[in-house]
Amino acid sequence: MMKQLYTFLLFLSVVAANAQISLDNSYFPAPGDILRTSTALEFPPNMFIPGNTGSQTWDFSALQAFEINEVFVKNAAEGEGAANFPNAEIVMVDGFSGAEEYVNVTGSEFEIIGYFGPDPTGLGVDVATNLEKPIVERIAPLTFGNFFSTESAFAVRFGWNDLPTALLDSFLNLPIQPDSLGIVFGSTRNDVVDAFGTLTIPGGTYEVLRQKRTEERSTKVEVKVPFLGWLDVTDLVPFGNIGDQTVVSYHFFSNEAKEAIARVYLNATEDTIQNIIYKYNPDVANNDRIIVKPQLKVTPNPIVTTADLSFKALPTGFYQVQLFDLLGSQQWSKFYDVNGQLQVVEDFADLNHGIYFMTLKDS
Repeated sequence: MMKQLYTFLLFLSVVAANAQISLDNSYFPAPGDILRTSTALEFPPNMFIPGNTGSQTWDFSALQAFEINEVFVKNAAEGEGAANFPNAEIVMVDGFSGAEEYVNVTGSEFEIIGYFGPDPTGLGVDVATNLEKPIVERIAPLTFGNFFSTESAFAVRFGWNDLPTALLDSFLNLPIQPDSLGIVFGSTRNDVVDAFGTLTIPGGTYEVLRQKRTEERSTKVEVKVPFLGWLDVTDLVPFGNIGDQTVVSYHFFSNEAKEAIARVYLNATEDTIQNIIYKYNPDVANNDRIIVKPQLKVTPNPIVTTADLSFKALPTGFYQVQLFDLLGSQQWSKFYDVNGQLQVVEDFADLNHGIYFMTLKDS
């Protein structure tokens, strides 16, 4: 009896070991790839339990997409900002915003070294930024139990006269006019492949490795003033998402696709799903319910007093823009007649400082 029990346990161990996959660098994106992803509209209860590790089965098949996006992977020389990144090998072009991420590729790392396009802070200024410390997006080989730690840092700098007037209004209390403004980002990220198994999404089931990423981010605001150089003024500006922040996410990778099969973003305590992005499969029954991504851009963001609202590629019709506070109470609303595209300036000076949710509805 003892012999039979031992044989059975050994058999289970072999099966579990065979279920684990290992990814070499062939899962890195390469020129010619198009990475297509969907963003989920809502998340069924108990669909994802972050604490479960080891061998797992995940079912995300109930997800429904409300927007899709494409990222085009090209040789770096094909990018509009290629001259700023002579050492890059690859450029990844976002199909919606046109933003370009420049990448270095080695046998073991896929790392982002630069950015070109609309500034990531949402101030409405185009930038070309070389990262002081690259962002390592993927490593190889990737196996169950892998642990990887990385640091990244970069700064986005603007000439003072290049900034929107609404943003400059927030600095009127400074004793001297600065020459430049800088947004400085720093990040320490710990990655661990803590689970493996099968993941089902709309349109397919994949063998995956799950990588948990815990990122500690720091964002500060600096101004450059004559004779004194760069000064930290983070505490003086009414920006959101400035300071320290913890970001927890889970990334599911497979050797069956260049896209991550899914990326799940949680709050710092891991009890609330904030976003799920997953591989887009064209032959899915509910794809006819996908809504084209509303192209409403707000600059600057965060808003100080006034802001530009830019509507693009919307069907002709009447649209309502609403602002809600954190309690769900409507604080501002206005209707617009949009014929394809429209750009307007609105005054939000009467609103209290704080975080608001903006919605766009058709009539």
